[in-house]
Amino acid sequence: MMPTSTSLNGVATSPAPALDGAAGDWLVLANERGQYSIWPGFAEVPAGWTVSRAAASREECTAHVERMWTTLSAA
Repeated sequence: MMPTSTSLNGVATSPAPALDGAAGDWLVLANERGQYSIWPGFAEVPAGWTVSRAAASREECTAHVERMWTTLSAA
């Protein structure tokens, strides 16, 4: 069962997309520091981030991050 979002008055609204599941399309985002993030394809790309890999499975996105992000830097 997919979780639902609720408003402040307790009325159920549209279903909230599950972020932990591997199903669906994902993106790989990169920022100016060369940091990467796997991002759900349905969500708006936040300011300061660009798409590094177009929509794909979570596994494909993870492999892309592992290939591209070879050094970790502090936030």
